[in-house]
Amino acid sequence: MAEGTILSLAPPLAAIILCIVLREAVISLLIGILVGALILYDFSPVTAFFRAFDDILLTTFLDADNAVVLFFTVLTGGVTGILSGSPTARSVIAHLASKVRRRSKAMAAVWLSGLIFFIDDYANCLIVGNAFRGLCDRLRISREKLAYLVDTTAAPITSLALISTWIGVEVSLINDALETVGTAEYTGYGLFLSSIPYRFYPLLALLFGLLIAWSGRDFGSMRTAEQTAVQATTPPEQENAVEPIEKIDGWSYLIFLPLFVLLASSIALLSWHGYHNGAEVDWSHPLQTLMNLFSQADPFLCLLWATLISTLVAFVVHLGPLQETFYVVNRDWFNGCQGMFTVCVILVLAWSIGAVCKRLDTGAYVASLLGDDFNPAFLPLLTFVFAAAISFATGTSFGTMSILMPIILPIALQLGAGHNDIIYGAVGSVLGGSIFGDHCSPLSDTTILSSGASGCSVTAHVNTQLPYAILVGAASLICLFFISTIQINAILLLFIAVVILYIFLFIFGRTAPNNASDSMDS
Repeated sequence: MAEGTILSLAPPLAAIILCIVLREAVISLLIGILVGALILYDFSPVTAFFRAFDDILLTTFLDADNAVVLFFTVLTGGVTGILSGSPTARSVIAHLASKVRRRSKAMAAVWLSGLIFFIDDYANCLIVGNAFRGLCDRLRISREKLAYLVDTTAAPITSLALISTWIGVEVSLINDALETVGTAEYTGYGLFLSSIPYRFYPLLALLFGLLIAWSGRDFGSMRTAEQTAVQATTPPEQENAVEPIEKIDGWSYLIFLPLFVLLASSIALLSWHGYHNGAEVDWSHPLQTLMNLFSQADPFLCLLWATLISTLVAFVVHLGPLQETFYVVNRDWFNGCQGMFTVCVILVLAWSIGAVCKRLDTGAYVASLLGDDFNPAFLPLLTFVFAAAISFATGTSFGTMSILMPIILPIALQLGAGHNDIIYGAVGSVLGGSIFGDHCSPLSDTTILSSGASGCSVTAHVNTQLPYAILVGAASLICLFFISTIQINAILLLFIAVVILYIFLFIFGRTAPNNASDSMDS
């Protein structure tokens, strides 16, 4: 076995290169594990092949904590399946949208709806895109603008939410990297929460999307698309648009109850479990107390309980007041669970390649390569660039996170000891940079889903979204640069960045022609 040598770079490098070449995360991660097994088992191909499965992969899969994460992830997918499969959800959104008469309010409603469906980015794209397509056509809002608003809220809000189909991936990767180092100073969920202010791209993407929606200003190819939509003599064909059901009664709004229960029960259970685990409580500092409670709780166990409660509520609501058949609800639930298969496979492979990197001491070796002259304050900035490049080339956020987190976090813990900004920034840059590259990539699944649900081509969506994503990505890089050089508070930097983005939009952005009244006839 070769520890702490140049060979320890082979597994992650193989995974990265193959991801870029093959554009397939699962096969690339698996080959990376096989390369690691070859090094670990003295370059014996036969032994390495079988040990990769019965030692590395099987040991990872049978770990009790990992099993809880997989169970929680599958159940969350089931709740998402019930929600996205029910016609009531799209009908309620379409009914509410039909009451909107102003373009700016319609775009703001799309943005807000993207925040409401925080549980899953796929469901977010499908529900919001389909529900608002008819309204946007009627108000002469381009489908490219709709696709942008859908895409720019879907992954960012899901990655930041306290409970979602992403959190199992994100927190488990952080936990796994922490176990590699063997530190008890941080917890996975605690680092997840602490890194939120340093995830500049998803935060700024959400806020910039709101600025675009509320101001009605655009620039670049999006402005051209908006001009074309406003000046069109007839709206686009609406053969796939979702029409609101004839009558929306009070029971219809119960489609939001499982989401509310999921969020409320998650917060309550995390707080309760953290308190019983001895978290420090000082109600004169409520935000810090909440973070202490969440950090000391077992997040996956609490989220598993919350998801079970939400699943029961979803079945009761859809079978009872919404009067859907058991066959349909059960089918949607199973479809949602099955939809998490690829995520679970990537999780197991990510944990396994992390275990390989731990045994080969990859993180420590990379840290030694950087040398004493390397300023660790620049680690978050470089991490963001690497994450964005890999995610853009591969079109997968999860694959990028899975490859980089086992390498970057151990380096950050070693080089940034005593400097939380470096550690939080490194974690935030892996998660945020992965989303930036994903937003720019035509290969991304959410790019394809959001354009399809909104009724525009993938090419048109990428061409109009790319200038906005690059602008926000550049602002994120500048924020990371200032944190590295003069260590400005992350929240203050976010505020300054939003102001600068608004000024840029005010100077270079223009409203669509004939839009002075901000309204259109029905």
